[in-house]
Amino acid sequence: MEQLTQLKLSENQIKVIRDKYLKDSPTIEHWLKLICNNIALADLLYSKKVSELEIFKGVQYERIDYDFNKKLFRFFLLHKNIINHNEIHNNFKKFISNLDEISMKNHELISETEEKFYKMLSSFEFLPNSPTLMNAGRDLQQLSACYVLPVGDSIDEIYSSVKNTALIHQSGGGTGFSFSNLRPLGDKVKSTKGIASGPLTFMQIFDKSTDVVKQGGQRRGANMGILHYTHPDILGFIDMKKTPGVMENFNVSVTVDDKFMYAVKNNEDYDLINPKGKKPVGKLNAREVWDKLVKGAWETGDPGIIFIDRMNNTDSNPTPHLGQIESTNPCVTGDSLISTEKGLIRMEKLVENYSDGGIRIATDRRIPIEIKQRNGIVMLMEQSQELINFDIITKSFTTGIKDVYKLKTNSGYELECTGDHKLFTNEGWVKLNDLNSNKHTVFIQAGEGKFNEIYDLPFEVKNEFLGKNGIKYSLNLPNKWTKELGQIIGWLVGDGWLREDKNCRVGFTFGNKDIEVMNYLKPIINNYYGRNINELERENGVYHLSYHSKYFVEFFKNLGVKTSKAAEKVVPESIFTSPKESVIGFLQGLFTADGTVSCLSGSHYYVRLTSKSEKLLKQVQLILLNLGIKSKIYNRHRKPRNNFSYTDIKGNYKTYKDDGKCFELNIARICVIKFLNLIGFLCDRHKDKTKLFYKKNLYKNIFEEKINEIIFVGKKRVYDLTEPRTLSFITNGLLSLDCGEQPLLPYEPCNLGSINLAKFVNEDWSDIDYGKLKEIIFTSTHFLDNVIDVNNYPIQEIEYVAKLTRRIGLGVMGWAETLAMLDIPYNSEKALRKGEEIMKFINDKCLEASEKLAEERGVFPAFRNSIYDKEGRNFRYEFYPRNSARTTIAPTGTIAITAGLQGSGIEPFFAIVYIRYNAAGIDALKRGETPAEKDTFFEVNPLFEKVARQNNYFNMDRKELYQKINDNHKSLIGLREIPENFQKRFLTSHDLTPREHIFMQCAFQKYVNNAVSKTVNMKNEATVSEVEEVYRLAYENGAKGVTVYRDGSKQFQILNIGKKKEKKKDLPEFADYMEINTGQGPIHLHINYNEDGPTKVFANLSPAGTEISGLTTALAIVLSKYFGLGGDPVRILKHLNSVKSEKPYGFGKNRIDSIPHAISVALRRHLTKTGKIKTLENISNDKEQTKLVDTPENGDKVYCPKCFSSNVGFVSGCTEPTCFDCGYSKCS
Repeated sequence: MEQLTQLKLSENQIKVIRDKYLKDSPTIEHWLKLICNNIALADLLYSKKVSELEIFKGVQYERIDYDFNKKLFRFFLLHKNIINHNEIHNNFKKFISNLDEISMKNHELISETEEKFYKMLSSFEFLPNSPTLMNAGRDLQQLSACYVLPVGDSIDEIYSSVKNTALIHQSGGGTGFSFSNLRPLGDKVKSTKGIASGPLTFMQIFDKSTDVVKQGGQRRGANMGILHYTHPDILGFIDMKKTPGVMENFNVSVTVDDKFMYAVKNNEDYDLINPKGKKPVGKLNAREVWDKLVKGAWETGDPGIIFIDRMNNTDSNPTPHLGQIESTNPCVTGDSLISTEKGLIRMEKLVENYSDGGIRIATDRRIPIEIKQRNGIVMLMEQSQELINFDIITKSFTTGIKDVYKLKTNSGYELECTGDHKLFTNEGWVKLNDLNSNKHTVFIQAGEGKFNEIYDLPFEVKNEFLGKNGIKYSLNLPNKWTKELGQIIGWLVGDGWLREDKNCRVGFTFGNKDIEVMNYLKPIINNYYGRNINELERENGVYHLSYHSKYFVEFFKNLGVKTSKAAEKVVPESIFTSPKESVIGFLQGLFTADGTVSCLSGSHYYVRLTSKSEKLLKQVQLILLNLGIKSKIYNRHRKPRNNFSYTDIKGNYKTYKDDGKCFELNIARICVIKFLNLIGFLCDRHKDKTKLFYKKNLYKNIFEEKINEIIFVGKKRVYDLTEPRTLSFITNGLLSLDCGEQPLLPYEPCNLGSINLAKFVNEDWSDIDYGKLKEIIFTSTHFLDNVIDVNNYPIQEIEYVAKLTRRIGLGVMGWAETLAMLDIPYNSEKALRKGEEIMKFINDKCLEASEKLAEERGVFPAFRNSIYDKEGRNFRYEFYPRNSARTTIAPTGTIAITAGLQGSGIEPFFAIVYIRYNAAGIDALKRGETPAEKDTFFEVNPLFEKVARQNNYFNMDRKELYQKINDNHKSLIGLREIPENFQKRFLTSHDLTPREHIFMQCAFQKYVNNAVSKTVNMKNEATVSEVEEVYRLAYENGAKGVTVYRDGSKQFQILNIGKKKEKKKDLPEFADYMEINTGQGPIHLHINYNEDGPTKVFANLSPAGTEISGLTTALAIVLSKYFGLGGDPVRILKHLNSVKSEKPYGFGKNRIDSIPHAISVALRRHLTKTGKIKTLENISNDKEQTKLVDTPENGDKVYCPKCFSSNVGFVSGCTEPTCFDCGYSKCS
């Protein structure tokens, strides 16, 4: 082996590093220095000696500021307004090159950090997850191990997640999904009038995508799929992986909670809930589901169990205000009006001016508040009898461009929002997509809000002007809001106009009945104008007040008055945030100009505002609602007609034509009295009619609305906010749920790293060197926090969440080595206590290190209302960390071998001695032959080798000792030649009982923020009841999840050769003929088979003599040889399926991609017909499905899919083997 390093490493370490990580680095030292320099670059973002301009020169980015303890902190998001992936890649490269350039000029800024990182990594005292080791300092620069992606209940959301999955797998990351939000198989789909495919079918799309993409990078994509136990398809999900070839790229788990476990204990039924309508659609017995789940795990290792309430109710979820584990993000459009202490503010302006909170918004008292008691029970507390409260927001933000829908109510209230946005209804919070007009009514604001208390106009007012002609002009414009100014604006919008041409004017129109109003308003307007202007009377009895001044026009334009036609009129923007008396004045002017009063006999008592502009009336409707007045808008269109004739100023005779378009806003019931008392009309207009209103006993208004329609609008930028007390806000008058309860932190990544505990045992092997361990905890926490800032995130949403919560996962590896060095048996009480002691120390010191980082860099930006915020509703612990969660026990298969360990994570040794083969030996195994002695070697646990050498190999020949251990299932237990204390010191996974496995997992879980990844390894003869005991003990002892593996219960492609099964001789054979159309013409297939399965394949493609025909025949011959050697026909299907050609045939599910694909289709049809495989649909429909696959016989071996070594183990919760020779791991 070429000289790759001066470091003291084993041959196997060097081999794994070279194969997995080295790439173009000439030495291992060069590779490690590349990583350390790259991660240290993040320090520059926090250096006071480097400017933001230097760092982001030529980079598109966004800076987000936030304050904590009266100090301002910041974080940066790259790629602002960039959508194209190539542009994103180039933008990130520019960012990293800027940091590189700065570090080269000022290396002293990062040199100390870089040296600390190198010392830590080169001693293998700590290693980050594999993507960091592969990609740091290289072109890809994707550093995270795994990501959580949301899967919404629509085709668009599902395929968006599939696309994001492919991007993540391409970059070397793994993915986790909850499919619990997908409606069940057979559910009706309103939009297409079809039926839903269900989550199991869609999971196959994700699985197939992983199959296709996994070859693109160095690291195979891995997936975790979960489904909640209340989902109607839960039985099919539990049985899904019993079918060979199905979901091979997924680990699957069922999420359960205390309620389910209680029902299991008491043998009770529970409801199945359709996620679409959140309504019960059936029942299952909890004990029967539990038994089925346990049996599935016994048969195949799947599914695992996740105790979801423990994830959400502990420090696994430190930011519950951002959401529970699994969720979405509700949003509204930027033009929505939010009721605040300063009036009605547009959502986009709220985000622009109050992104870090600091303004109070209106909340409706009908929304109950959740109160979490000490015992964990959540109670709903009714609020005070005040109709409207005002609560401060902690943040507002944009959430991107999403599909938007418009909700319209019967009275005309409207809201544009995303489909997952929740509104408060007669049945509580309901998503927009789940609203049903036949049963739901939406709640609207039921009390008076607030208005601005600042009277200054929103712009600088000038009254002295110098014209282009050199003449000075003077006006007497107000610079403060008054009721009179509001009245003038109201009349101007109702019966006035603005002209901006050379004859620029502000004009007011009055009819015969308006003389009193004109005489009231004229002196006020003249005062503003600075001189008296008299009205002009037209021949039709109409009066005009006309003011010729571009400066007068500009004043009203600055207030938001538009030069628009009647059908395009709007409320001037400044009115929404003006003081209450100005708002009232505006409504008085507008209603006096265009309003009427009706007091017909019976109950028809209402005030009406008429306009050609529906938009104007809808805006007025929201202003009225903020005053506590409900109204309704009607469409009163009629046929076009000639309304009246008149002679203009030039003497031309004109006819005013009415196009018939008309809308009316009506105020009725008790709200009409509130209108008259609070607003009314100018100059007591309509007083004779309105007196009658007070004599009537009018009905109360109900502040609920029936749903008229919900329509799709398109894609728009959307926004959200956080109000932590009620988690609600009022938008366009409707009661909305904010982000405080919703999103499961989708898009959250795992930035992982593990401390090699064996490096911290004292030289005399007496105890842990806690002082040295503390230093590494601080340095590794610094390292992982830096990773967040220089990570090239595959999706922009991931970057946002990663930098918002700054979650890291510091864990351990080498626990088995540590116990052996300390001479503590893995299955002893002392080992459990030692595990708790060490993990508590790591957890505490990691928090301490994180708080130290926060002093300089700031707490994580989502700190407000997290479990650490004393002022928030989720407060649990008074700490101020940089990272919202910090510790985990992650899968460490590959990095453990890289560090020279056999003990992955907190797993025991998988073997003490085992046989290894060279290439010739592996070839012999593949042929089913016994390898020659010269091709066979012993691989010995290094610690045991040292102890055995010290003890003269226990008075045996070295080779004889190792052969004895290998023949003893690779274990020392029961070997008389080896003293009992050594047997206990070097226990292997199969020497332990399942109870001992789970107790160790739970010991570490006590002091870990996130979950502990561990596999409970069980012997082949383990019973179903023993698996059940593991799951029950995991629940009772505080685990957050559990995975089991019974030896021989999994099958993997050609990995599972093991012993050759005895074949029955002289079995009768049968033939199955099929013709499959392909792009090369029809292929004729004869499949010979007996009761064991296919034996031969004959394939014929015309015309004979062509190369493609010859290759088709050759493929059939190779398949026949494969079957003759005992090859599994099911396992070969996926490989044949994956072959594409330039001439596909057919469409959709009938498409044939190539000749090999056609043969795969024929084989699958044959195997289905002969009962050798069942389809996924069979599983979904067969709730009492029997076992489909025989469990391999005890002693069958599982081999590494990469190097074919049998030196593999199931560790750290991963459902595929970890190879201790080449370092292959699907999960690490």
